[in-house]
Formats: sequence, structure tokens, C-alpha cells
Amino acid sequence: MADSGLPRRHPPGARPLAEQSARPGRSFFFRPADAVSQVGGPEVEQRTLAHLRRLRQQVPGIGGSMVATSEGLLVTHDMLDLEPGHAAAVIATTLSVVREAARLTSRGQLREAVVHGTTGYLAVFAVGAEAALAVFGDKDLNVGMLHYQTREAVRHLEKDAHEFRRFATSLPVP
Repeated sequence: MADSGLPRRHPPGARPLAEQSARPGRSFFFRPADAVSQVGGPEVEQRTLAHLRRLRQQVPGIGGSMVATSEGLLVTHDMLDLEPGHAAAVIATTLSVVREAARLTSRGQLREAVVHGTTGYLAVFAVGAEAALAVFGDKDLNVGMLHYQTREAVRHLEKDAHEFRRFATSLPVP
């Protein structure tokens, strides 16, 4: 196949785990053909998605959520209205900037950052050093309930976060 000059949608030698679509629960990881056995495979993604769905059920006003690696790779998502691959990269960038702000101002290790916009909320929670949980809420989101319910979700996600990291480092270097 000839090179079209367009940027590649995935690293050379990798294959898509799932088709790219905006359906909830679809992952957009690109893995080398043998990586599934190296990282725990779809089980980690399914557990992660279950935590996202549980969070949506427990906190009224959540419009969607996602987990992304610190490098900006999508783990999985539960949202309809955003392009998840692009959102994962932006969430990872947000996490990095807010971590640096916390460090510069001597606020300790980042736990969370909440953005309150005119139509709703974006909350980004650190999942160890490996990943971020992003929650998108409408203007009526109960932020206190979100914080309360998210603590347990983050604890569970941290147990699998090393799987997210190993995947990110297993991608071939272009």
C-alpha cells in the first residue's frame, strides 16, 4: 500500500483492538498483535468500563467518563458526544499541566482538578502516576457526591493502572 502522505492513525505494526466509533465502551487502543497476552487483555478494559458505568449510575448528572493513560492513550470510555481518542489526549495534557501547577505551588501530589464551565463540569482525577479518570458532568452535577463516589472508583482503577502503563510502553516506536 502506497504512503498517502496523511498521518497514520496508529503506530506501524499495530492493529486496532476495536473499530473507532463513538459508541460507549469501545476502546481505541492500538496494540501490537501479541500484546493482548502481555497486558491482561480485554479483561482490564471491561473492569474499567464497569467502574465507569457504576459511577454514572451512582451520581446523577454525569454525562460521560473516560480513563486515559498519562501518555494520552484511551483505555476505555462511557460517553457518546465526544471523539474519545482526541479527548484522551487532551485529558492527559490537562493532567500533566495540573500536576505541574500543584508541584510548583507546593500543594503536594495531585488528586483531582475540577473545571466549572457555563454548561457543566469536567473533573479529572489522578489514577496513580499511570492514568487519569475524566468525568463530564452537566450543570446540575452534585460535585460533592461525585467526589465521594469517585474515591472508590479511583482505588479500583489504581489496581489495574500498571496494566495501562505496560500497554503504553509496549507500543512500537515509530
